[in-house]
Amino acid sequence: MNLVRLILRFISSIFKTICQAFVVPSRKEYQKLESKRTGTSSSSSGITSHHRSITPPYWVKSLSTEIHADVTSTPLVSTMTLRQFLSHPDGFHLALAPAFYGYYAYFGALLAIHEMDINCTGFYKSSDKISILPVSSKATPHAEQKVLLKSISGSSAGALVATAIAFGSDPRDAVDFISSLTLGSIADPPGFLGIFRGYSVEKLITKFFQGAEFKDTVIPVAVTAFDLLTRSTKIIDRGIIGRAVRASLSFPGLFQPVLYRNLIDASSLLPKTTLLIDGMIQDPHGLLGLSVLKSEARNKRVVNMVLGGFGGPPPGPSRLPNGVNAAEVVSICIKNTPEVSPLKMQNGPKAVRAAKEAVTDILDAPMYHGKEQGHYVLPIDASMFCY
Repeated sequence: MNLVRLILRFISSIFKTICQAFVVPSRKEYQKLESKRTGTSSSSSGITSHHRSITPPYWVKSLSTEIHADVTSTPLVSTMTLRQFLSHPDGFHLALAPAFYGYYAYFGALLAIHEMDINCTGFYKSSDKISILPVSSKATPHAEQKVLLKSISGSSAGALVATAIAFGSDPRDAVDFISSLTLGSIADPPGFLGIFRGYSVEKLITKFFQGAEFKDTVIPVAVTAFDLLTRSTKIIDRGIIGRAVRASLSFPGLFQPVLYRNLIDASSLLPKTTLLIDGMIQDPHGLLGLSVLKSEARNKRVVNMVLGGFGGPPPGPSRLPNGVNAAEVVSICIKNTPEVSPLKMQNGPKAVRAAKEAVTDILDAPMYHGKEQGHYVLPIDASMFCY
C-alpha cells in the first residue's frame, strides 16, 4: 500500500505540473509581466477587480486592443453578468472541461448556480416555474418546470458532473456521493497499464445512477473518451452511464484502459471494440460532446467551465467544434480551489465550499470581453474562500 501511495503521489505531481503550464497568471503576476514588458510601474496597468474573486487574465488587455483597434478608449468589461446570461429565457448549453479530481469544485460552482435567484433579472414572474438545472422537487416535478440548461457535455471529471446534472441529481446529493468516496473505496489494484483496474469506481458510479442509461437522463448529455486503438476521440451518448463515465475519467497510469466490446458512439451506429482512456487527450475544454447534442439548433448560448486555467485565450463562438453552432459563449475559469487528489480527498468538501462561495460572489460582476463578438470571459479566483 505504501508503494501505491508513492506512485499516486508521483502521478498527482505530474498532473499538477501539466496543469500549471496552462494556469492563467493572477492579477499580480499579470502586472509584473506588464511592468517587465513596458518598463512601467505595476500599478499603471489600469486593471481593477470588481468583486473579491474576479481576476483578469493576463491576455485580456491585448485581446481588447485587437478587437477594438479603431477605438481610442476600450472598455475591458462588458455590461453582461453571469446571472443575466444564465437567466435568459433562451437557456444555455454547458460544457465541463477535464480536471484532475475537479468534480468537487464543479459541483460547488453548480450548486451556486442552482441556488441563484433569477426572479431579480426581470425575465420572469415569481409564479413562473423556472429551474436553471434539471433538479425536481415535490412542489415542482420535472414535467411542470422549464429548465434553462438545454444540454450538457463533459470530459474526464467533467463527464461525471455532466451526467449527474443531466440525470436530474441535486448538486447537494452529488456532493454527498463524491464526499463519501475514499482511496479505499476506489482502490482495486493492480490494473493493466494503471495502478487501479477501475471496476470499483464503475460499480460506485453505476450504483449512484441506479444503473441508468443515457436515454434515462432529463436533458441530453454526452461525454468523451480517447480510443487507443484508433487514436481518436469517441463521443458517447448512449449505453450505461457508469461505464461511459469510468472510461472518460480513466486517467493514464492511474486507471487501466476500459475495454468496450460493443461501443456504439455518436459517430457510428455500428458496434466497435475499443480501448478507452481519459477524454482530456483531445477534448481539453469538454466541448466536443455538445457537437452531437441538439445539433439542429442554431445560435446556441454556451457556457464553458474549466478549472485551473484556459491554456491561453479560450475559444469563442467561431472556434468551437463543428456542430455546436454557438452565437454566444461564456468562458469561466475557476482557479485556486483546495487541491484534491487520491491522497488529498479530505480536501473535497473544502473545494466544494470555496467554488460555491467564489461563484456566488461574482454572479453580478460584469464579465470581460473575449476576442470576438458574443464572447465573454469570467476568471474566478477562489483563494479568498479557502478556509
